[in-house]
Amino acid sequence: MNQETNNNANVQKTTRERTPVAERIQNYIVSAIEAGFDGRDSLTRADCLAIREATGEKLPRWLMKDDARRIGRGTYSFPELKAATDAVESKEDAEAEAIADRILNADAAINADETVSI
Repeated sequence: MNQETNNNANVQKTTRERTPVAERIQNYIVSAIEAGFDGRDSLTRADCLAIREATGEKLPRWLMKDDARRIGRGTYSFPELKAATDAVESKEDAEAEAIADRILNADAAINADETVSI
């Protein structure tokens, strides 16, 4: 019995840190976009399997087990994916417009400096 107590004392308990749901959702958004599912507001079970195949991300239990997200059989609402895609696209559009404005302003400045003297 004394040896059993020593063995239990030597066993190190490991605690598993759980990833918060918000972080899991963000990770899954990144994986879904990498797999080419950006711009969608719902995913099917087949889509989730394709994401797993493409990226190695685990199946999202937080999505599949939530009755509030279930649209139909094997179809789940995922509005966070569409919102993230829209945010990225609007940021890219704003950056593209800023670059175009700088180019146009630079061209206008160059044209204003070029005066033709006769």
